[in-house]
Amino acid sequence: MNNLIIKLLRFFIYRNQIVSKIFWTIFYAKWQKRLREKRGFIDRQNVREKIAKDLIIPFHNDSFIKISPPITVNSNSGFYYPEEPFHPFEREYIFVFENSNFVGLQAVGMTNDGDIILDTVLNRDWLLNKCSPRALENYAKIETEAELDLALSLVNIYSDNHSRNYFHWFLDSLIALEAVEFYEKRFSERPKLIVNRDLSAFQRDSLKHLDFEETDLFQWDHNRAQVKKMIVPMARKSKAKRFADFYSPHGILWFRDKFSDGSKTQSRERIYISRSKAKDRRVLNEEELLAFLKTLGFKVCHLEEMTFKEQAKLFSRAEVVVSPHGAGLTNVIFSHDVTVVELFDNLHGVTYWYDLYYKISLALYFRYAFLECEFENGPNRGEQSYNLIVNTKELDRLFKKLGL
Repeated sequence: MNNLIIKLLRFFIYRNQIVSKIFWTIFYAKWQKRLREKRGFIDRQNVREKIAKDLIIPFHNDSFIKISPPITVNSNSGFYYPEEPFHPFEREYIFVFENSNFVGLQAVGMTNDGDIILDTVLNRDWLLNKCSPRALENYAKIETEAELDLALSLVNIYSDNHSRNYFHWFLDSLIALEAVEFYEKRFSERPKLIVNRDLSAFQRDSLKHLDFEETDLFQWDHNRAQVKKMIVPMARKSKAKRFADFYSPHGILWFRDKFSDGSKTQSRERIYISRSKAKDRRVLNEEELLAFLKTLGFKVCHLEEMTFKEQAKLFSRAEVVVSPHGAGLTNVIFSHDVTVVELFDNLHGVTYWYDLYYKISLALYFRYAFLECEFENGPNRGEQSYNLIVNTKELDRLFKKLGL
């Protein structure tokens, strides 16, 4: 009963912005002050002052992503894209922290001096508010529940015991495993991978494909663990001036190559990803849309009916992918020389959500196009809860512009 009351209180606090702000101001004043002052954080600017030079291992040279505008027929779109011709990526390193700790539900990396290692929270200090700040402030009082010799954590707010986000699992967690491969080849020892408990099927299958067995994993269900050597690769993304991050082209290409069978398939497919079985972002006039798409050789796919490996194989041979905005588009990381056509509403084109797959397409040199559609509000709260009405004449115009 008490647990139920606590859960209801948390739900009420976090769903009500005014109450949430008052709650954080009163109960987390000390923490908020630390966050504002950026005190006790280890970032890429001061890491060399915190650990020895031989514990900073060069991993990848600096690189860049070439910027090209998305293709659309929406002349008054608010879709934002960077104006600079290139987006730079700094040189990548692997950091090794000795005698450190993983703390809280998201296994945040901390030194014995209480400094928080920002690259264990994707190099985003604002995420720390969602990472058990009370535990981080009082970590020294938490009993050590486990001890590890060599470990790297894949746990974060998107992949923990409460959330298993498909997009973030691949783009924020798994591409870090290139660093594990690099470290293992150089030092002949494999770190234990810290993962959330009760792995989903796509988590388990993707780890197995990358040759990580159950014995390589340490399921995180602790408040604190000590580790003799903590492996911390730089978070493999770079801040954009606005909206979604850019992800490391090195990391995405490494990941795609790991799932490639090495063959050059001759049969390319045009696929449409249906969300008819989802709660929102469904296409309300899907019968009309499918009738149009089938005249151009598209086949309809329901990803929820496919295993992870089947999805990877499907996208690896895709020539064109058409889909409403959604996590299923994450699978374009398995594609080669594909054209991505994303469908979303015509109200929120200037928000964070809608340039994720555009920026991934840039990293992989794909053609990316979008169509803004009329919409009806969906069943849930939030900007991503709506259903679409696709204008097939406008989509035909877009296809002609793409030469399809």
